[in-house]
Amino acid sequence: MNAECGMNPPAFGHPLEKGAEGTEQKKGESIMELSKLSLERLEGVDERLKAVVIECAARCKFPFNVSEGLRTVEKQREYVRQGKSRTMNSKHLTGKAVDLYPLSMDRKLVDWSRFEELADLMFQVASDQGTDIVWGGNWKTFVDKCHFELK
Repeated sequence: MNAECGMNPPAFGHPLEKGAEGTEQKKGESIMELSKLSLERLEGVDERLKAVVIECAARCKFPFNVSEGLRTVEKQREYVRQGKSRTMNSKHLTGKAVDLYPLSMDRKLVDWSRFEELADLMFQVASDQGTDIVWGGNWKTFVDKCHFELK
């Protein structure tokens, strides 16, 4: 079962519209960067994990977005009630987890085929920075491919 990622990712709204910050690539510039909304969603996230996500975006060959970082207790209760999470001890509550979605090159759709590629890059960047992370895609009973947390 896919946990918090579910089959219906959060609505992306304006960060995916044409011309949104970070959506246009110019020749010679870094391949990808996070949208303004994704950067806002990193507010309150542990600085180590935030640095990994930002560097991962700089190295990534495809766009991705941050759908969630720091989470309120009320939101966590709602996710537990909905079956999107099984615990009230989520690392999102302390800013030690993020949910990331790989996107199509036009940033309009989730690219479900690229979670493993994104995870590989997140692990490489984390290793380069001396940060230990855990990927929800490696969990055995409650697979959560969009979820990354500090170990």
